Amino acid sequence: MADGGGWNRRSLLRGAAVVAGAAATAALVGEAATAQTGTTDADALFMAGKFAQAGRLYEEILRHDPKNVEAARQLGYVRLLSNNFPDAEKYLGMALKLAPDDQETNKLLADCYIRQDKFALSLPCWRAAGKEIYAEWFAALRGTPYQIHGDIGRVPWQQMDPEPLVEVSVNGGPPKLFSFYTGEPWLSMSAAVAAEAGLKPVAKQEIDYLDGTAWQYFGVLDSFKLGGIELRNIPVGWSETDQVSPGGPDDGIIGTWFLYHLLTTIDYAGQSLILRRWTPATARNVHADAIRAGADSLPLWLASEHMLHSSGSL
Repeated sequence: MADGGGWNRRSLLRGAAVVAGAAATAALVGEAATAQTGTTDADALFMAGKFAQAGRLYEEILRHDPKNVEAARQLGYVRLLSNNFPDAEKYLGMALKLAPDDQETNKLLADCYIRQDKFALSLPCWRAAGKEIYAEWFAALRGTPYQIHGDIGRVPWQQMDPEPLVEVSVNGGPPKLFSFYTGEPWLSMSAAVAAEAGLKPVAKQEIDYLDGTAWQYFGVLDSFKLGGIELRNIPVGWSETDQVSPGGPDDGIIGTWFLYHLLTTIDYAGQSLILRRWTPATARNVHADAIRAGADSLPLWLASEHMLHSSGSL
């Protein structure tokens, strides 16, 4: 229930975002709080967001106690937060050997695999984590997911209030208005847009919502285009609910999984969404543009599949 939302029902998506955000906070902080004796100092650093220092302490704990499941899992998580996939796989794999049925470790390792588009490797981990619906969904992917065609897509916002909307094409169809939102994991669309695009569900589940229910459907989209850039073979979701929502109609939401496959710039001043194919050269250019604009570089950590975290002060 934490992921997804109803369609042409913005409030359902907002509700899902609250649940997803709560789950992300629990995953980022709560797991460390339950670690066994021996990781207390490292856990305190982890909860304070001092991940590098926490990682060094978890490493020290493992040198003295190589069978410490919590230290191995937390060290793997520290590496995953920064997308250090080789180390994340190493330490989460170590934790899994010590406790093969641990759901949290399996979920983190599954997330590690899907961030690398290794969907087939993630399947047994999702099943062990109790997420059979994800396993069914990702098993339907064939070939290379998130195939990128084109180098840059710059799309102007069609509106600003209450949220930015951009024009996209779904499976080569007529323009649709999508928002973008890092609180949503995958690319989502309305049931009407999914039907128009010829999508068929490969997995589905019913969830409780408000005083009724919602159905979530999952499939694989052939093509999604924004301006001069197109992605193909993408896992997508759509939803229906029997609840009346005060939210206005939208055609879909571009979530974090889609956005992190590209160099994404949300340009509020220019009121445009800019998506670039990642290369070392384009990354340097984006960084140089940010410096010229007077922007500061901040650390960014990705938790619970799609929730973005950084540091700041109030």
